[in-house]
Amino acid sequence: MTARLSIVIEYPDAAAMPTFGPATKALGGRVVACAFSDRLVSPDAPKPSESSLLSLLSAREHAVLTMLADGLSVRAIGERLRISPKTVQSYRYRIHETLGVDNDIQAVTMFIKATENH
Repeated sequence: MTARLSIVIEYPDAAAMPTFGPATKALGGRVVACAFSDRLVSPDAPKPSESSLLSLLSAREHAVLTMLADGLSVRAIGERLRISPKTVQSYRYRIHETLGVDNDIQAVTMFIKATENH
């Protein structure tokens, strides 16, 4: 699992700001650096459980994930929740970000594993 980490470093004098690599963006006197936590955290560090990650989802995100697990399409989920398919896509994106997964299959697999353990 990979989580994004952003670091903002502020410099009072933008001219004194050091040069950073391509993964950074200089914004005036600020530097925004993006890194990935799998490079910063020891591989031996304990990983959060599926259920603890799922508990980070909002009620609406949980509802969308439940419907994805039931095999509903984005359009069908939108109709049931009375929201647009684009809003459903936004929820899917946030679910993927929160759970640290790349796609719906991984998210649903995590959901199923967590619900089987309870």
